[in-house]
Amino acid sequence: DGRRIALPSLDGIGIFDLDRQSFQLLTSSAWGSPAIRTAPELRFVAWHPDGERVTFTGVDGDLYRIRADGGGEAERLTRSDASAQPSHRLQFPSSWAPDGRTLVFVQRLGSTAAVNRDIWGLTLGDPAPAARPLLVSAADEPSAELSPDGRYLAYESNQSGHAEVYVQPFPEMGRREVVSIDGGGQPVWATNGRELFYRVSQGSGRLMRMMAVNVRLGDVFTAGRPRLLWEASGARYPGGAGGRTYDVMPDGRRFLMIQQRDLPQPPITQVVLVQNWLDELKRLVPGN
Repeated sequence: DGRRIALPSLDGIGIFDLDRQSFQLLTSSAWGSPAIRTAPELRFVAWHPDGERVTFTGVDGDLYRIRADGGGEAERLTRSDASAQPSHRLQFPSSWAPDGRTLVFVQRLGSTAAVNRDIWGLTLGDPAPAARPLLVSAADEPSAELSPDGRYLAYESNQSGHAEVYVQPFPEMGRREVVSIDGGGQPVWATNGRELFYRVSQGSGRLMRMMAVNVRLGDVFTAGRPRLLWEASGARYPGGAGGRTYDVMPDGRRFLMIQQRDLPQPPITQVVLVQNWLDELKRLVPGN
């Protein structure tokens, strides 16, 4: 409904109420692995369609769901191999289907941000819910979003050699269509399903173009020509290890974005000069 923001922080997953200007933690920092605690860009949060719960990445790299009012315990949604190291496998929630039963998420394998990411799905309510691959390839697919009617999946992939935005039918992944032109990533649908937004970043995020495409859902998906909404330079609008780092308000006119600020460095007020340090080194570590 555009009234609350679910966001990650170094202290844990929290909710910011726009009307009351208040922040409430849902989890503690203990829910983050050492890699996640020191790198908040490895955390992502996805709202459940009912607006009552949020899904997030847990301490073990698996996915959990918790009430947005802070009540109750977190519910585990996925379970990784007990022998796998969390730093080598992380799952990032992307979006839920409108019926609230199917979750699309990004799975990252490897210990660095340059590793391969793929798109997976999980459908609850089955006798034995299990994650299944939706799009697993040699290319990198760092983000994916289900359309408001749940019939199409928009995602980012570098299968052409650079990042572009694609759309495919869902849940049966049929013929794909490239939506972006000259690059694009982090797609998100307008609530009314008539537009698809994406961003183009250059220079480590310091040049960012926000794009929009008129689309038509239904039995056949059609997309118009992308148009520039605005361009921002100078400030850094970072990407992420998986998922997207911005959102669109329900009215489709206001955007919520993460802007990375460089903290001012304290001035240098003291210089220490060590003389004859090589002699001291030879005394402590004599050579042969």
